[in-house]
Amino acid sequence: MGGKDEEDISAQRPQEKEDARLSEKDEHEGRTGDHQEEKAQGQKRAHRLSLMRTIRKKGDFQEVLCFGRTRRYRNFLVTYLEGGTGEAAFGFSLSRKLGGSVVRNRMRRRLKEAVRIHEDEFPPGRYVFTVRRRARESDFRELEEELVRFCGEIGKEEG
Repeated sequence: MGGKDEEDISAQRPQEKEDARLSEKDEHEGRTGDHQEEKAQGQKRAHRLSLMRTIRKKGDFQEVLCFGRTRRYRNFLVTYLEGGTGEAAFGFSLSRKLGGSVVRNRMRRRLKEAVRIHEDEFPPGRYVFTVRRRARESDFRELEEELVRFCGEIGKEEG
């Protein structure tokens, strides 16, 4: 029944090895002890960035787009519903007509960063940004200027 090629294999589990990670003292000889301090500073810096509320559900997008007011700018349209919770929520819509995924993601990152920088200037409400094709040729500064202009106009409306 048992062939010559077969071995007896133990049914017991092998003993678990110690954690493969190196202790801090063995980590890297060239690294100074300051790396832990730098790491802690980086974590603090990351926590200071505010987490922007985003609109993600299709129904929320449709509600803003159907019942909201729209403002048109050279690089994007902003449709917004004022009021709601105590903070602003943002959604970003980029059509495939804008370009491939690399182009769309680049534009989304630029616009999100501009919104994040000026997040405090938005009154409470929900905002959906629809990026236009001509935004591909615009740089970050132009997007930011239009966003600041929108914040100023909506602030005047509210006040």
